[in-house]
Amino acid sequence: MGVKRGGVLFVQADDRVLAAVRLEQLVDALLEAVGPEGAVVMSAATPENSPHSAYTRAALAGLTNSAQEVCRSCMPPFDRATTPVSASAGALAEVLRRHPAGLRSAHPQHSFVAVGRWADYLMAGHRLDSPHGEHSPLLRLYQSHAQALLLGVPLSRCLAWNLAAERLPPPLTRGDSCVVRADGGSREWVAATSVAVPDPGVPELVEQMETHLPLQRGTVADGTALVVPVEVGVDLVTSWLTDITG
Repeated sequence: MGVKRGGVLFVQADDRVLAAVRLEQLVDALLEAVGPEGAVVMSAATPENSPHSAYTRAALAGLTNSAQEVCRSCMPPFDRATTPVSASAGALAEVLRRHPAGLRSAHPQHSFVAVGRWADYLMAGHRLDSPHGEHSPLLRLYQSHAQALLLGVPLSRCLAWNLAAERLPPPLTRGDSCVVRADGGSREWVAATSVAVPDPGVPELVEQMETHLPLQRGTVADGTALVVPVEVGVDLVTSWLTDITG
């Protein structure tokens, strides 16, 4: 598959293609592939703690205002050390989070987790106003010449491309909020920023990515596997978004 030993590997996986795989063994295999000088990174997102996320909006749709308030009061507060990765981010990411050397970034909705030589550097400085931007682990992936490994995930759905959306001049942002576990165990609501990400699945962009990105293809378990350089992909998506937005 061309995974670089000693490099940084950002992994996204669809649970459906890993149904027959022992996830702990897969994490061990990924860490073996990058070696002791490399690192494996995944999204450790938790959209369940925000009333504004697409995940929560779908869950609350059709409820009365009073019922929505009850749900809001019961939303699980984010705890960087203990909150499980959302099922929407995949079971493999939760296995990586529970790894003894796992290190998680601080963002209460859009955190990432890393294991390996560069984990401290990759997870540092994840700001509330930069879920996937210049002050997030995605920038560190870009700067580290990371590769993305997509297991059953379409090329257009690579989360790393969100960095391109936050580079638009200016990005389309909106206010957000989420609940976290404060000192002493109390619940606290904090303000955050979300960025409107254009749909990367439009045919014109997909065609450009398939044509111009240096892709390496293979199979893992029951699905396809793609390896693509993060830096090259982000640059291509940034250029395309800049052209269509004028």
